[in-house]
Amino acid sequence: MNMNIGEYVSSEKEARGLTLEKLHEMTGIRPQHLSRLIKHPPKTPDSDTVQKFALAFQVQPAEIWKKLSSDLPQPAMTLDQRISARISRHLAALPPDKQERAVNALERTAQDFAEMATA
Repeated sequence: MNMNIGEYVSSEKEARGLTLEKLHEMTGIRPQHLSRLIKHPPKTPDSDTVQKFALAFQVQPAEIWKKLSSDLPQPAMTLDQRISARISRHLAALPPDKQERAVNALERTAQDFAEMATA
């Protein structure tokens, strides 16, 4: 079924019982912009917006693009976008107290890899 980004966000928002404020917390998109996106969706959403909703709804961006019009371009995700999406989904599943510890561990690991690459 093809739909626009506004219809997709609206259906996911309602299915998950989310308010615009909660969706704002999950995506970083202000409630006013979310409302406008739902009521007056762009013909072609930008890939950053699709990425934000993919992270919020814990789905792959490709799943969202499939639900949107097949005429729209489906940009390939870069490696860092794919890694970021996976990490974000895993972090979102952790309790808040463990999220900070996981982020710190990831940062230490990234620093170790950077040091190995320059050695």
